[in-house]
Amino acid sequence: MVSTPENSNIRTTKISESYKRATILLVDDCQEDLYTARQFLLHDAAKEGIDFRIRESVTGEDGLAACRSEAPDCVLLDYYLPDMDGLEFLARLKNGADDLPVPVVVLTGAQDRSLATAALRAGAQEYLPKRFLAPDMLLRAIDSARDRFTQQAERRRTEALAANERLLRLAQEAGRIASYEQDIPARIIRWSSGGQCLLGFRPDQAVMSFDEWHAIRLPEDMARIDAEREAILARRAPGASVEFRIRRPDTGEIRRIEMRYAIEYDAADRPGHCHAVVLDVTEQRAAEDAVRASEARLRAVFDGTFTFIALLAPDGTLLKANRTFLEFIDCPAEAVEGRPFGSPPCWPDSPDARLHLREAISRATCGETVRFDIELNGPREKVASVDVSLCPVRDASGALMFLVAEGRDVTERHRAERALARSEERLRLTQEAAEVGTWEWDVGADAVRWSPENFRLHAMAAASRPMHYMDWLQAVHPDDRQRTDAAVSEALMSGKAYDTEYRVILPEGGTRWLANRGSLMADAEGRPQRMLGVNIDITTRRNLADALLEADPEWNCNNKASYSNRLWWRIGWY
Repeated sequence: MVSTPENSNIRTTKISESYKRATILLVDDCQEDLYTARQFLLHDAAKEGIDFRIRESVTGEDGLAACRSEAPDCVLLDYYLPDMDGLEFLARLKNGADDLPVPVVVLTGAQDRSLATAALRAGAQEYLPKRFLAPDMLLRAIDSARDRFTQQAERRRTEALAANERLLRLAQEAGRIASYEQDIPARIIRWSSGGQCLLGFRPDQAVMSFDEWHAIRLPEDMARIDAEREAILARRAPGASVEFRIRRPDTGEIRRIEMRYAIEYDAADRPGHCHAVVLDVTEQRAAEDAVRASEARLRAVFDGTFTFIALLAPDGTLLKANRTFLEFIDCPAEAVEGRPFGSPPCWPDSPDARLHLREAISRATCGETVRFDIELNGPREKVASVDVSLCPVRDASGALMFLVAEGRDVTERHRAERALARSEERLRLTQEAAEVGTWEWDVGADAVRWSPENFRLHAMAAASRPMHYMDWLQAVHPDDRQRTDAAVSEALMSGKAYDTEYRVILPEGGTRWLANRGSLMADAEGRPQRMLGVNIDITTRRNLADALLEADPEWNCNNKASYSNRLWWRIGWY
């Protein structure tokens, strides 16, 4: 939006303590405007106690190069540059990504709200007409842009986690599997919701004991299962697969089950937890797509980034600590200021950690910017992973004045990254085990993303360029292409789930039948935004159905449809 003195979106509160040190890049070909902006920033720096490092570029090309080399904390961009306009600058700065790599405030002498709208849509966080430039307005525009930039990054990470959860859930539903987690020492099993459908458990049996689980296994298989389990634990195998029979507690029906599991061992090499997927392979054991899945337990915890800032003397004495740092360690300033930086209660009581800190201070004193991660101990047994950097600050003559120590609490970010990695790994293992490919289609941008397994199912090499809808449609058998395209169009118009079957031609000759199922996500006005779905190889099922029809020519179309529906029920589509 356009930022003006009357606009309330730029905060009028005190500038966040976490932004008290930043590199600002000014991109403007007007020396007078550069001088004005620089003077305003220096005025604000003196007023607010901010350490601004100001860099300047007079062309778009120089500005883009500075963004790559300097990694500024914020860019103040003049819309009209001699070699490009602001929209081209923003597009090249994105370099094909969804978001800008740095927050940007667009400045212009024109009073044109259409320019503001275009700049914000192109990714800029703020837009400020030059006639409104004032010390406070410029500083708060920077602060507002950085806050919005952080919020956008957190939203992207949260959306990625949510999309993985939906894809994994679709894969589990399509493959008709259940998963569970065993606490081996406690002899407790926690089932996913699939346990009710697949194995006939009651809703109140989501958590059960080993004995309850073992009770539904056939006695004839128990000795073999126990022997295999003991052999696995004896050689400390990380995972294995076992097949056995059960009697469903709800119907009494005997089913053949395949269980694939991974075991976690503690430091003493004792089994601790077991994560498993369970598949019903009764009807199609020899030819069915084996579906392996893991239940995703992901948390999107991105509560913002809190920055600890401290000023150090060249010898490492803590001269000044900011409020965020003091609140984290729950100490007054007089308890830590004037003491060695490594002595506050937050610092690990470890000779190695103290040695590492002394070496980092020594390197920073010699002019190097040093960065490292460490775990700091806060009050009430709080432990935080902190991204620490030490940067030297020199006066006009080049003499070292002090060191700036910055620390960003990245605890939640690290947890989220590990959760996302686990989710992606579980999704990948599920797809490989089950021969299930997943896909995602951004309808508005016509951008198609496939899992590696989906490329294999379509007999295609992984794309080296962005994929589009027509790339997929061209992979469909020519005889099925029109029908498949019509099914997609119907799903987009009706908003209902997309469900169809089609063939692909294999390089060595012959065809593969794929079942394609997807769900549509729309915006608040009901316009289609994205489709998420799965592909399953059903060639064996189709061949079996054709063979049965060929063996019994008296089957009519109704019998064929009824048989097909029963097969779909067996593999869990309905």
